[in-house]
Amino acid sequence: LLAEPIVLQTTVPPEPVAHFRVQIATLNLHNLFDTIDDPATDDPVRSPAIYRRQLKKLALTIHDSLGEPLLVAVQEVENGDALQALVNRPEIQAHYEYLWQDGPDGRGIDIALLYRVDSIKVLGFEVRQGCTRLMDGLGPDGNRDVRNPVNLVTCDSDGDGRLDGNRLFSRPPFIARLQICEPDCVRGRVRNIHLIANHWKSKSEDTPVTAYTLARRKEQARYVAGLVTELMAADPGIQLIVLGDFNDFLHSEPLQILERTGLVNLLLNVPHSRSYTFIFEGVSQNLDHILVSPALLDPVGEMRFTQIVHINADFPTSVETNPYTAVRATDHDPVLLALISDPYQVFLPSVLSFPSQGSLGMLQPLRSP
Repeated sequence: LLAEPIVLQTTVPPEPVAHFRVQIATLNLHNLFDTIDDPATDDPVRSPAIYRRQLKKLALTIHDSLGEPLLVAVQEVENGDALQALVNRPEIQAHYEYLWQDGPDGRGIDIALLYRVDSIKVLGFEVRQGCTRLMDGLGPDGNRDVRNPVNLVTCDSDGDGRLDGNRLFSRPPFIARLQICEPDCVRGRVRNIHLIANHWKSKSEDTPVTAYTLARRKEQARYVAGLVTELMAADPGIQLIVLGDFNDFLHSEPLQILERTGLVNLLLNVPHSRSYTFIFEGVSQNLDHILVSPALLDPVGEMRFTQIVHINADFPTSVETNPYTAVRATDHDPVLLALISDPYQVFLPSVLSFPSQGSLGMLQPLRSP
């Protein structure tokens, strides 16, 4: 029996300021072409019905599956008209605008960035093209025949003023300087980030025996690594995010080239059984990645979560014709990064126990990291 009731003196923590959540995603749109033929490219022309259905499913992906992130880096979009049609869909409630620049891809697909105007200010953006001496038939100046390759000479690879190479990227990396507003762009704090969005050469010309495309992806990796090194040298504390469809796997040579700059691949934190974004002939693969600079991992009180949202790769292509679901809107699963600045001090409830010795046991309040 207890002789006396026990009264605990508790201290109520002060009312904290609201936490702030930044969500950034990468999403391959799977050939988002419009209904108009572009004579300058080999673009497929969609019927109005198929185009509307694809736009609706992608809008459901952004709204329902991704929760309308502040930033969405997208790949495989034809032009600004298709981007505008996407962000205008009624399924999307947030006000998005886009950054896009037409590129040299033979089919006309490009990289772009969707951003929420209530929380993002664009400080600047550019597309950077490289030059290579590879004669592989690939890239925007190649004949697309890796067995009998020809590449037109279109650029200067060594800066001596003479044309001696061909353009490295069909979809050149997209660099943006952005200001994230906390909690919005009318009031509150701001943080600056840099973002490099990518869509590297696919493996489509490879065979089970020969990886014809690997050399170009390695050069693309070295070029982007040079951009990363350039940005980090100018600002050692830069908060940099490098993301997109890299068309190569965890631990592959191109990804290792990037990681040697000091970038950290956040997909390494995803459980192995869940770590895939694409399925090719029954084999699950990681093609889409998010890498960040060390400074982005440093802030005290900020938590980071990386999730591959499995709504596409696991499902049959027949679901692509269902306009009422985001499932199978594309063939790649999106990857979502959440950065949560949480100033709340988390207090666990006090727990009383009465061991046989009659002593009082109590769990002390714990603070979140």
